[in-house]
Amino acid sequence: MNLQRHKTTGSSFSTSVEPSLQSGQVLLDFGISETDWTNLLDHRGNKTKALAWIESRLQEVCTLSREAQKIYLHVMLKNLLMDSDKQ
Repeated sequence: MNLQRHKTTGSSFSTSVEPSLQSGQVLLDFGISETDWTNLLDHRGNKTKALAWIESRLQEVCTLSREAQKIYLHVMLKNLLMDSDKQ
């Protein structure tokens, strides 16, 4: 029963992210700046992998509020980019 809810959340995520990317906004609804999006693209290698990374992070907190998801995604993105700068 719980697994079904997660599958539904995953499919609704992809429908909400793609239109904002196609319209020229870079995940602004999730609090990611254009600079951070560009850095994520560079770090992950391409748009598909960057979106997969974002989807994975959001699935980790899919039961939390939208605001909590934004904060979590922002923290995880900053940690990812800071770790890559150290290497």
